[in-house]
Amino acid sequence: MFAFSSKYALALYEMVQKRGNLKFKTSEEFPVERFRALLGVDPGKLEAFKSFKQRAIDPAVLEVNGLGEFGCKVEPSAYAGRKVTTVRLSWWAKNMDERKHALNELRFSRVGRRARLKGEVVTVATAGLPLASPQDVALARLASSERIEAPHPKMLPSGRLKGQGDQRSQRPHPNLLPSDGPKGERGQSPAPPHTNLLPSGGSRLTESQLQRFRRDFAGLDIPWLEREFREWVAEQDEPRDYAAAFYGFMKKKKAEM
Repeated sequence: MFAFSSKYALALYEMVQKRGNLKFKTSEEFPVERFRALLGVDPGKLEAFKSFKQRAIDPAVLEVNGLGEFGCKVEPSAYAGRKVTTVRLSWWAKNMDERKHALNELRFSRVGRRARLKGEVVTVATAGLPLASPQDVALARLASSERIEAPHPKMLPSGRLKGQGDQRSQRPHPNLLPSDGPKGERGQSPAPPHTNLLPSGGSRLTESQLQRFRRDFAGLDIPWLEREFREWVAEQDEPRDYAAAFYGFMKKKKAEM
């Protein structure tokens, strides 16, 4: 029960467990409002059935099918015009292989669980191969965004050609990170870090924003929840203020815990 990431999945799991051993009944219909109450949706939230299905039903069904002893399905069963008025909850006992798969999933970390349950590919480092250093990653990203020409054979690491005094080259040495450069020279400051190098391994939050999130949402897995937020944002309009939108998302998640 503690493996579920939302209260909706836990509520659906309890509903299925109570009905899973019935011999002559494998489905039950509920009015939409009744089903919303059983899942624990707060009044005034997720009022549109599309939002209710996307934010509550589908994630809950995915987790119950991946981690529970029974499989289940929730689908509309009655309409009033174009409005869904009734949903049907169906359940069935899993076979031995499905139960073993669920047990194995419970032994893994929550990180990447949604992708595994959806059957998506999760990229991991190959065992035995050394991981790339931060400098190599930075150079690879820089090379993909800006074409780097081969350095002059007489070019010094500072970007000057031998015998040319203070004349500067237009291209940096390929072994220098964007933030690296000659220090101590009058009138020259280190270049800012490359804009594609996001802090914390791909997060769109700045370091100061991350510190605030860690302070306000202690105990929550911020990287995992940010990936979940990105999945949700991909189906919506891009927010004007990413950090503010993600902060509101985290507040809702914290309230659901």
